[in-house]
Amino acid sequence: MLRAAYLLLLILLTAWLGLRLGSGQAIETDLTALLPADASLSATEQQAIARNDIALNRQIILLVGADTPQHAMQTAAAIAQQWRDSGLFSTVRESIQPDLAQLENELATLNLALLPETTRQQLMHQPAAFFAQRAAEITNPFAASFIAPDRDWLGFSTQALSALHFSDTIQRDPTSGMLLLHEENMTWVLLNATLPEDNGIINAPPELLPLLHAGENFARSQQAQTLMTGGAIFAAEGRAAGERESRIMSTAGMVLTTLLLLSVFKSLRFLSLFVPLAAGLLMGMAATVAWFGQIHILTLVIGTSLVGVLIDFPLHWLSKAVAPDWRAEPAMRRIVPTFVISLLITVSGYLVLLVTPLPILRQSAIFSATSLFGAFLCTVLILPLFFRTTQVTVSPLFLRGVNALFESCFRLKKSLLRPVVLLSFVLILLFGLWRGNWQDDIRDWISTPQAWLQQALAIGQKTDMMPAGQFLLIEGDDSDALVRTHRQVASALDTLQAAGTLDGYLALNRWIAPQAQQQQTRQALLALSDRPDTWQALRDVGIPDAAIREALHTAAARPLLSLEDSLHTAPAEPYRALWLGTSSSGQALSMVRLFGVHDTAALSAMSEKMPDVHFIDQRARLNHLFHDTRDEAIVLKLASYLFAFVLLAYFFKASGSLKILSVPIFAAAMTLAVLGIIGETVTLFSVFGLLLVTAIGVDYAVYANSAHIGRIEKRCGITLSALTTMISFSLLALSSTPAIAGFGMSVALGVLFNALWTAWLFDTRPIPR
Repeated sequence: MLRAAYLLLLILLTAWLGLRLGSGQAIETDLTALLPADASLSATEQQAIARNDIALNRQIILLVGADTPQHAMQTAAAIAQQWRDSGLFSTVRESIQPDLAQLENELATLNLALLPETTRQQLMHQPAAFFAQRAAEITNPFAASFIAPDRDWLGFSTQALSALHFSDTIQRDPTSGMLLLHEENMTWVLLNATLPEDNGIINAPPELLPLLHAGENFARSQQAQTLMTGGAIFAAEGRAAGERESRIMSTAGMVLTTLLLLSVFKSLRFLSLFVPLAAGLLMGMAATVAWFGQIHILTLVIGTSLVGVLIDFPLHWLSKAVAPDWRAEPAMRRIVPTFVISLLITVSGYLVLLVTPLPILRQSAIFSATSLFGAFLCTVLILPLFFRTTQVTVSPLFLRGVNALFESCFRLKKSLLRPVVLLSFVLILLFGLWRGNWQDDIRDWISTPQAWLQQALAIGQKTDMMPAGQFLLIEGDDSDALVRTHRQVASALDTLQAAGTLDGYLALNRWIAPQAQQQQTRQALLALSDRPDTWQALRDVGIPDAAIREALHTAAARPLLSLEDSLHTAPAEPYRALWLGTSSSGQALSMVRLFGVHDTAALSAMSEKMPDVHFIDQRARLNHLFHDTRDEAIVLKLASYLFAFVLLAYFFKASGSLKILSVPIFAAAMTLAVLGIIGETVTLFSVFGLLLVTAIGVDYAVYANSAHIGRIEKRCGITLSALTTMISFSLLALSSTPAIAGFGMSVALGVLFNALWTAWLFDTRPIPR
């Protein structure tokens, strides 16, 4: 009955998981989904960070360069059409061709709010100088403007348009509308594409990278160059690398494990050992998707390392086949109590990770714990059916090799017990622990391809806009309060920029004036309408008093413009992303984008002096959070030792419990020492690996301490389990992602030392010849 229920469960899980995977919503690739929530941040700050991340991750920037402007523009237009035809983007913009009539109307609405501060001061304090300058502009035959003077006598719309120009390197081609960057022997065209947003989620489609590479190849065929950057590109590259590594590592792990088992058991029937592996991975993936709604691609990469762990149960069971009277089901009944103890310890080691703030660790905990439980059930309920009528034979060569290996360990142990050797060993151990480099960096979470990184840096240098990982968050009671604060912040940032703290910034003060200043300007204009002497320069060039007075009255009568209303216009596009909307508490939110930050401490100190300004440094904040989480993981590790001691003491008494726990403690210390000696950084993922090392060490020690299992059987079981596990995690140590590679290395080393210390403690004498 239990066996039938288990098989039915596997069938239902397979069907349900197939439907979820088929919908395309089960696998998460967004790296920001791995980042923990920071309790030290307010809800407003977290909301602002999320909105900023979405805005940045939607954008893809492309520069197309060629030897002539015409060549560059033709190539850029062709690539833009390719992107548009792909259907991957919500917008693709290679040129700016505004509706001039609409733009003129919008500038007329905006001009009072967009006047430069110098113009406002002139109107209030030096009006005659302002009108003289305007008269010179009207009579200057080389002063180009698409707005006729008789529709803009005061020049406010023309000044507002010129004030919107915030890049000295990017110029708009008047004929094509394309944005050009001119270098000595190269002209670059700037393109911008935006990915669609689905309920706040930006998923880089699988077709994105092939489309981008097609654009690169097309440009190359046209003797042109391309530079691209965007958060979606790095996310897509990370997903592709993760899927590629997952396939390679799982395939390599399966092949190497298969070759090992084939050499040991000399029969293809051992392939049935992979049935518990498949069942475990199926249950683990289904449980993770059911618990979290999705499973992240990095969780799957880490999950491939479970190949060696999940096969431990079948290997311990089959290792008893060295006994001549081995039978499948009786052998399983005898070893199940040992399996249960190991399962409880191992699963508890995973489940303690559920209290960590990192989604990747919580997902891995559910995935691994459920996979182990599923593999255990399959081993106990299903696997004996494959061997009911079969006598398993273990290769004599393997048996001789295992015995030779353990005999070598026995001799090594005798050598280490010599005082001089033991002292040297302890000193080396302490040196490695002292030399350990404990550090966490968000950049270790992904493998950033140098080619894409170099392109991003090149675009930043060419456009003079190198977006930093930091920004300023500004709160206000309303949008007008935000604009006033932006003016104060801009003044402070100008000082810091002059001191070399940052290369530049983009703030709303360059867009719109506070409503109080707009009202002052209106009053100044009304006052000037009654002072014809100030317009004498315009009179002198033939402009009638009535026209000037009407222009002043019209401008003064325009309504005060709010930030929200102004951002709905076409000229506001460069500043629209700075507006973050309203928080859940009703506060208006905006940001100041920073470029080329060189001194975060100065920016942090500046923000602390302004109550409504917050300096957001996500990289530093996350690194600090990882450091705290790593410390929490160490505490959890110690707590798991305590739990394991109590549980083991129930079965093996206190002395036996301490002896068993000494195995993972020794393995963890030796692993940290080796990492220190070879100069590998100890990260949060390394500590996570040591949690797994603890569970595996207890598993080996419990198995070796079982009285009903013969010594040669124990040796075979531990050796096979260690080899298969080390195969999986050694492959993981080759990952291009530093965090995953560190995780794999720490577990592979830990398993090696677990097996070694288990042999020294529980296999205390050689087998007589």
